Amino acid sequence: MSPTLEILGAVADSSNVLRGFLRTLQGKFTLFEAGPALGVSSVVTDVEGVNPAGVILGDYLDANDIYHGFLRSPDGKIIQFDPPDAGSVPGSYQGTYPAIFEGISPAGATVGEYLDSSYVFHSFLRDPAGHFTEFDPTGPVGSGVASSGTVGINPAGEIAGWYFDTTFVFHGYVRAPDGQITEYDVPGSGTLEYQGTNACWYISCFGGISPGGTIAESYADDNNVYHGYVRTPEGKFIVFDAPGAGKDTWQGTQATAINPEGQITGYYTDKKGVVHGFVRLAVP
Repeated sequence: MSPTLEILGAVADSSNVLRGFLRTLQGKFTLFEAGPALGVSSVVTDVEGVNPAGVILGDYLDANDIYHGFLRSPDGKIIQFDPPDAGSVPGSYQGTYPAIFEGISPAGATVGEYLDSSYVFHSFLRDPAGHFTEFDPTGPVGSGVASSGTVGINPAGEIAGWYFDTTFVFHGYVRAPDGQITEYDVPGSGTLEYQGTNACWYISCFGGISPGGTIAESYADDNNVYHGYVRTPEGKFIVFDAPGAGKDTWQGTQATAINPEGQITGYYTDKKGVVHGFVRLAVP
């Protein structure tokens, strides 16, 4: 939902064509497809976020199975963007993946990750003027970085993200507006494949960073159970679990976004494997 109470999302029709939609406060719907608006064929248009100015961030899949980022202005104009090193091998599903939910700032800067021609993910920042910065954390000593991506950007330009090392263990990072990257791990994070801080195997990574620099995300422990966490700007961690969250493999709590007041939304999987949503109220 946008700050003006407009609702955004995507809908699939009977032909399995995925279109973006915008619902106004008065209940009027507008459907749109990024590909056709740009003069190319596509079957997937997905909406990932919106800023206070009403600029919509999303991605679309073209007829060659390559993903591209796009921005849709309030007047309906759509522009495409791709980092310079994004892959474009036909049939590969390479390309550009904007961050989900919190990938666009009030000023119009966008973040996400791109899959290069070698099938490696890298983080990117696109400033409001359209200039790209491609980057990766350095990774822990001796293990390096196998892939990286982002979960959000705040108004100050701080970026929260994830990476996994060459042993496929996940870690978190925060990137300052001057480009300095601080890597971190939540105490209790798992140290085996697909575990760790900001673990999001299959790269459906959620989470966010508030205007004050507080990060809300999740980690997978040594038993492959997810837990939510808050990282304060000072680097302090607060771990939480939604009431009713399961404690078996791939169950648990996963945070998806944080607002300026510190309220966190997310979902949890219970002991029966049923998924539920939750809201965590801000804690002083």
